Amino acid sequence: MVQEGRLSLGGVAIGSAPAGSPEGKVAVYVRPHSIALGPEGAPGTLAAKILQRLPAGSVHRLEAQSPAAEHTIEIELPLSTELPEGLAPGFPVGLRLTGFKIFAA
Repeated sequence: MVQEGRLSLGGVAIGSAPAGSPEGKVAVYVRPHSIALGPEGAPGTLAAKILQRLPAGSVHRLEAQSPAAEHTIEIELPLSTELPEGLAPGFPVGLRLTGFKIFAA
């Protein structure tokens, strides 16, 4: 949902919507490398649980599920990223969107 130029997903304030974004209900598309992990409940993050961790060569590839998303969320982090200790299926995290595109729903 975009209201007065601010994006919120699942009741969580994400930040400013890009200039020219439509107001109201929107579809948000995020590339897997445009998501960062944070602690569960951190401001500006979407609550999620890790579904699985997949080997992927030069990146950490994760899949997560969030009540704010209709689909499984794919995440790719540089191999140099320090992952939280104990990261495994069911692990709670906060997802911070570092880049996204918005379209009218």
